[in-house]
Amino acid sequence: MKCKVLVLTHGDLAEAFIRAVQLILGDVEKLQYKNLPLSLDIEKYKAEIEEILEDNQDTGVLILTDLLGGSPFLTCSQIIQKHWKNMELITGCNLQMLLAVASEIEDKGIEELKQIALESGRKGIVDLKGQVKEEVSA
Repeated sequence: MKCKVLVLTHGDLAEAFIRAVQLILGDVEKLQYKNLPLSLDIEKYKAEIEEILEDNQDTGVLILTDLLGGSPFLTCSQIIQKHWKNMELITGCNLQMLLAVASEIEDKGIEELKQIALESGRKGIVDLKGQVKEEVSA
């Protein structure tokens, strides 16, 4: 059984990311999100994340957050030691990263998905004009 991927962001961005993935890839069973609306109690949010981690401790959870130092990231930073063996945390989630992870979620384990997230996230950031200038100069 493969790991779950949990997307955590400010506001409704996590849900929007998942809807975009579903639009492109269809339903991805092991992909889950948790919105962080302004009114949500942070302790309740933390408890909900911990429950997901407990429910998936055998396979692990790759958590993708939107912003380094934001509430979703900081909440996960507080609980990572308790779940060190079954949790990975990547910040800077973008749609390129999420699509790459979602397309491999059924075939890869948590460590492989983490590497896919890191690599695809970086590769998804491109300066088109800069790239064209490099190709023209070469």
